[in-house]
Amino acid sequence: MRYRWSWITEEHSAASLWIPPKGSEMAAEDEARVPQLIEGLCGDRSAAVMELLGRFESARPRAPHYCLSLLGTDPGQRGRRLGMALLADNLARIDDTGMPAYRESSNPANGARYERVGFRRIGEFTTREGKHAVAIMWRNAR
Repeated sequence: MRYRWSWITEEHSAASLWIPPKGSEMAAEDEARVPQLIEGLCGDRSAAVMELLGRFESARPRAPHYCLSLLGTDPGQRGRRLGMALLADNLARIDDTGMPAYRESSNPANGARYERVGFRRIGEFTTREGKHAVAIMWRNAR
């Protein structure tokens, strides 16, 4: 893993991946290959996908923060609050650093979950067609 801010539960049922302040999701050499990869995977939709990736980048706050890139739970373990328990532990560690946290959420059902742990919605953006919204969420340093 690129950063030490990645966790998985003991039973491997939930995982989280954080990008630390001033970090990037990908190494520069990997990022340079994204357009070609997207073109190969998406063909005539590649321009729309690249535009959407640009919207993610433009939405990200410039102030230093931890970014929750991934929070996932094994489908067979959902409903047991394992992901939220892992997130709560992660946020306590981030609180110890005195830094804020950021999250993009494309699933409207998750908004209330993130709000319960201190995130607040600060905006949103949509796909080119406007069919899907992505919530921009921020949690102040504690």
